[in-house]
Amino acid sequence: MKKNLLLMGAILTCGIAANAQWLRQATAFAKPSRGISQIVIVDANTSWAIAYDGSGAGAPTRDFTRTSNGGTLWKADSVKATPAIDPNNQIAAITAISKDTAWVSLFGNGTSIGGVYRTNDGGMTWTKQATATYNAGSFEDWIYFWDKNNGVAFGDPNTTNWEIYYTTNGGTTWTAVPAANLPTVGAGQWGVTGVFSVAGGAAYGGTNYGAVLKSVDMGVHWTASTVHGGSQIDKVVFKDANNGMAVVGPNNDSIYTTTNGGTSWTYVPKTGRFLTSGLAYASGLNGGSYVCTGAATGMVGTSFSTNNGATWQAMDTLKQHTAVSFMGTTGWTGSFDSSSTVGGIYKWMGMPFAINEIQPVYQTGLSVYPNPNNGTFQIALSNFTGNQTQITVYDLVGNLVFESSENTAGNLYVKEVDLTAYPTGMYIVRVQDGAKVYTAKAIRQ
Repeated sequence: MKKNLLLMGAILTCGIAANAQWLRQATAFAKPSRGISQIVIVDANTSWAIAYDGSGAGAPTRDFTRTSNGGTLWKADSVKATPAIDPNNQIAAITAISKDTAWVSLFGNGTSIGGVYRTNDGGMTWTKQATATYNAGSFEDWIYFWDKNNGVAFGDPNTTNWEIYYTTNGGTTWTAVPAANLPTVGAGQWGVTGVFSVAGGAAYGGTNYGAVLKSVDMGVHWTASTVHGGSQIDKVVFKDANNGMAVVGPNNDSIYTTTNGGTSWTYVPKTGRFLTSGLAYASGLNGGSYVCTGAATGMVGTSFSTNNGATWQAMDTLKQHTAVSFMGTTGWTGSFDSSSTVGGIYKWMGMPFAINEIQPVYQTGLSVYPNPNNGTFQIALSNFTGNQTQITVYDLVGNLVFESSENTAGNLYVKEVDLTAYPTGMYIVRVQDGAKVYTAKAIRQ
């Protein structure tokens, strides 16, 4: 059939902010190797994310996780309803307006019936919204709500027309968009799961044949424009009503931009390390930056562009990052969990410190020795809380060169760091013990 639902599988540069970074958090899924395919940020404290099976087995999952305290604690669950949801159903997309209220669109496997489900209690229970009448022959691609009333559910063509619904009462009733309000369906054309963007009251959805469908009135009327004929739209991101970016091509790496709301698109030759797992626009970074992520072998990490995709600067090049989402300066990227308490998502930490603000080598409770050293040194932390301890080490350009995260107990924590593979010079050590953060300099001779 289709789709690129599943993605493959800390930001630091002087251009954004020296030594800015991603902080690893635990998504709390009961099963390991859960990857994150979409992140929805409601506000600085509240975010929802949906998961897929990243083990390689490709098993259907309806798992999601959410936080209401900025990611300090994520709570995971699965979409459940009465009557029971077909086990072959999977989450195509999620949208949320608060820590309690969210909607998901589920798709089936060609025989099972998906649909739109809503929760009002933080995901503990879900109710199917029957008037979005997707059936076994339908395929739900994505869903979005602007507020508690106005939403759109976007699906593939059913027989001859796109199957798209809109609501003005929170999904109590959904109205099918009539054929007169829809563009013509090309032979073999469909939408791409989870590939959409919203800017103001406008919504944009990608298709497999190089077109982007657009509605400027919250889903009531739709038009289509061609980005690159015959090439699937793998990413589409609009930073405002006029300016957006689409990614197409057999390698998911050809960039096109628009300055007129998608009426026309221009190919952008690019340089630098462009990654193909996730794409978002971050208005709070460097006055506005596109951020891309990578989870595939040899192409992991994060990069950013401040010139509409022409140049991409590598940031983190060590860790797998899947989906990415930003709201202002608040941002998260997905990853893969090791257990319910280790990993799965990264939070953007902005500017935790500037180089000239680093404390002396021996900061209260933190020791780095020997210092200077030959590339191998010990980090000792006394009077720590016994929480999960995270160590990150950066060079002065801001590249992440070492990371460790583990649960510890006792009155003294000691960790050996090996930087013998890296050049001589100064490195910045950052240790986070629960809510406490320690920084120090380490000199490699």
